[in-house]
Amino acid sequence: MPIFGINQGAQPIIGYNYGARKFDRVKKTLRLAIAAAACVVIIGFVVTQLFPDSLIRMFNNRDPQLISLGARGLRIFLMFLPVIGFQIVSANYFQAVGKPKHAMFLSLSRQVILLIPSLLILPRFFGLTGIFMAGPISDAGSSILTGVWILSEIRHLEQQNIENFALIPETEK
Repeated sequence: MPIFGINQGAQPIIGYNYGARKFDRVKKTLRLAIAAAACVVIIGFVVTQLFPDSLIRMFNNRDPQLISLGARGLRIFLMFLPVIGFQIVSANYFQAVGKPKHAMFLSLSRQVILLIPSLLILPRFFGLTGIFMAGPISDAGSSILTGVWILSEIRHLEQQNIENFALIPETEK
């Protein structure tokens, strides 16, 4: 939820500056939002990796097998948690700049397009561990895809920034 709050705060700033063709501000806001989201998910990652037993015990304190299995599953499923902040904020960037199809595809890539097939295929080869592995595989795949798209977009912004600078009259430079 904090990441969605970061998105809600960054989206109008990115959208406004994109529309005003102030691409340096767009990039700066995107970097700041990604950094803030990364901090949030890294804290979550550290907690889930260091104290998974305690987290599982909050829901069931009586079954040691469940606690052991749940802790193992939590560690595996959230293995790529640190990249999720980047993926969510970067996918939202496309929404902010008026590219809803890109944003929708990237958002769905993590939770639907990659996760569901992983949940259907991996258990056939790895059993229960395959179910746990579906999360990190989905997170990694969607983050790689998002990274490729956002890098392409940043290069485009840099090109636009150069073109905007060239259009400014010499007296205003």
